[in-house]
Amino acid sequence: GGFHWGAACCRPRSLRFPAMEEEQFRRSVAEDVVTAHMWFCVLCAGYLAFGTVPAFFFERTRKDDPFKWEHGDPRSVYFAGFGIAFVSLLLGAIASVLRLRCRKFMCVNFEFPAMFHVTFLLATCYCCNKFFTSLMFGEDPHAAFAGSFTPHGAEVLGLLAHVCLVIGSCQAIPIRTHLMWVVPFVGTVLYPAVVLTVGTSVPDEAMRISLILFILCAFSFAGARRNEAQMRMKWKAEQDARERDYVAQGLEAMSWMSCDVIVRLGLDSRVADANPRIVGFFGEPLQGRCLKEILVERDREKYDECLAKAVETGVVQSMPATFDLSMAYMTVQLAMVFVDGLSTRFVLGVSQVEHNPKGQVVTPAMPELETIDEEAQDAAPGRALSAVPPDAISVVSTAATEQVFNDIDRMCCRWGEHGQASMRRALEHVAKIGVREHWLVGTAELEVLSPPVICGAGGFGCVAVGRFRGSPVAIKVPRTSAVQGNANLIASLCNEIRLLRRGRPSPLLA
Repeated sequence: GGFHWGAACCRPRSLRFPAMEEEQFRRSVAEDVVTAHMWFCVLCAGYLAFGTVPAFFFERTRKDDPFKWEHGDPRSVYFAGFGIAFVSLLLGAIASVLRLRCRKFMCVNFEFPAMFHVTFLLATCYCCNKFFTSLMFGEDPHAAFAGSFTPHGAEVLGLLAHVCLVIGSCQAIPIRTHLMWVVPFVGTVLYPAVVLTVGTSVPDEAMRISLILFILCAFSFAGARRNEAQMRMKWKAEQDARERDYVAQGLEAMSWMSCDVIVRLGLDSRVADANPRIVGFFGEPLQGRCLKEILVERDREKYDECLAKAVETGVVQSMPATFDLSMAYMTVQLAMVFVDGLSTRFVLGVSQVEHNPKGQVVTPAMPELETIDEEAQDAAPGRALSAVPPDAISVVSTAATEQVFNDIDRMCCRWGEHGQASMRRALEHVAKIGVREHWLVGTAELEVLSPPVICGAGGFGCVAVGRFRGSPVAIKVPRTSAVQGNANLIASLCNEIRLLRRGRPSPLLA
């Protein structure tokens, strides 16, 4: 059991996502890989040019043995290796710049060019080293290369370049570790292979140096793996938050079908929207304000409880509430859902119930329709309502405000001189309801385009294009001749208002 437990602890856990998510993650870090690869190529090419070009011209001007490209000359291998590495790095830097600036090579995975350059330079550290190159051809390093250098110093220089390449690539180039393992593996086996095949200037310390290189490569790979794990966690969290934002947008779109207005709360539970509909609904801007601060005192504790329960359960929470606005008290029904997106924490649906001017904390009851004599008698307790004409339009409702609309329907069949006066008073009640509920539009806020733009016309009237507080709207204008003296058309218009006042706000004004 202990053996299996130890094996499970030592077995590396795969960091890779499922295939589709892994491809999305690779594309998300592709720009970082290309940028790191570009700077890696530029720095390494600069180092090679700085160290190799002066040595090349120095060897060319030697008086005892000028350099010539000859087979079997260690200097030819030395300069050819550095030349190939320099050209390869230069091409890699150019390709990276074209990818970043001109959007070329978009289908190329730059993890592979980056790994090629790192492993090739690791080999160059030893194959193009003055000491090891001379040993490959069986020549004395001092005789093969001019200048003052020691075999020990040349080997140390190669080891330092080896260490810089392994650490720099593992920590600076965000190559995924299921590919990156090739670099520390090559860095671990390369030096012992060169020592066994060619030799070393410090044979007594070769074993220790190899062990130190192995530990260094292992820790570098472990650091790269940890960095990748953190990068994947951050990317996954961003993806989840972005998905929750999409869900929030979907919920918001659906909520518009059943709520008067939608309010999005940010990460600090403040209103994050600058939607003109919110300003029009509440009568004042709420962006940046804490919604709890404009609730009346008795509703604030319940509001906090609903938010906490929405976070805990993930289920839509609902509560009645009253807002203390600058001009009025507004009684609403709140529906809140926790989404925890990148910029949105809660989505609130608000449906208006009552709207009371300041000084009227409690909404007054609807006045009795005593001015509508016969209809008031029909509505008295214990009496059946008068029959509604078949051609009258009516919607069943039990709300107090709906009684006015029902009475207008019943008056359609009593249109005499007395009925006209009763209808006029009933329409005044409808106007009062519109003022109280903020759906009756003043003529000063409405502008009809000049010249008039007519969208359509019929027997009842026409539909014209206009502007309401700067927003384009469609205006339904009844014909005066059609409305006057026609009770059924008046009832039809009132019932249309009756439906629109409870529906979703739309750019339609009648």
